[in-house]
Amino acid sequence: MMRIARFETRLLVCLGLMGLSWRLGCCSLHADDFNDLLADRTAIERVYYNHRTGTKPPFEEVVPVEQLRRLVERDADREAALKTYFHIEVTTVQVNSEVSRINQSTRAPEVLGEIKAALGSDTNRFARSFARPIVVERELRERFENDDKLHAQVRKEADALRTKLLAMRSGAQGLSTQLKRLEESSVGSVGEHTWEFVQTTAAQNETSPTKATRFSELPLQLQKVLKTQLRSAGDVSAVIETPSGFLIYLAKERTDATLTVASVSFPKLDCDAWLAQQSLSSTKP
Repeated sequence: MMRIARFETRLLVCLGLMGLSWRLGCCSLHADDFNDLLADRTAIERVYYNHRTGTKPPFEEVVPVEQLRRLVERDADREAALKTYFHIEVTTVQVNSEVSRINQSTRAPEVLGEIKAALGSDTNRFARSFARPIVVERELRERFENDDKLHAQVRKEADALRTKLLAMRSGAQGLSTQLKRLEESSVGSVGEHTWEFVQTTAAQNETSPTKATRFSELPLQLQKVLKTQLRSAGDVSAVIETPSGFLIYLAKERTDATLTVASVSFPKLDCDAWLAQQSLSSTKP
């Protein structure tokens, strides 16, 4: 499997294959803990709201309490999923490291200061209500995006299409038959790209009929795959995995100066949709 970065349509099928269920995180929170988190989330969102420009209705009208409750529940659900399915628990060290990163890299120190003040200048509240959800989401998405079992159905469909494209390659009408098969794909999103092998100026690139981009700007691993596997019209790349889906490239034309391809992208199971599906059978506090 080619992976370019470690970073819904098949939702019910995948979930059925997994047989996955867990008691959502918000259900395991004590009422006092939940109310504390809700109060902190309200304070944070109010700071963000106050920095919106233009005429605004009252905060309570735009961000009702039920919406705030859902944000707290979502954070708890993510942490429960990370722990139950991926067997990962976020540590104090990770959270403290995230607090340091936020403090050092923020581009809005005034807003950050207001958020901390809204949380009573309490470092523990800031770590728990602001930094911890960031760590949880990052850890969850990284593992979700690279979990082979969760995305097995989509991968299987991408592999099946690649096999068909390879079988269609021979014969005088091979490329046109392959392109027709791509256009008829009911799953993936089809596109076309042209890349320049030679260095061009921005002005030259803009006036090009295809508005080609430089091949050298692609990720290095992708460059290697395409150069090696797409040598002539009709060649088909391996199935390439990205954080959001699976890609297949079909060579339309390759010259010394350019490479033109058709591509099809199969979107992976969506993390938020997957998480929401778990909520359907759980009772909220």
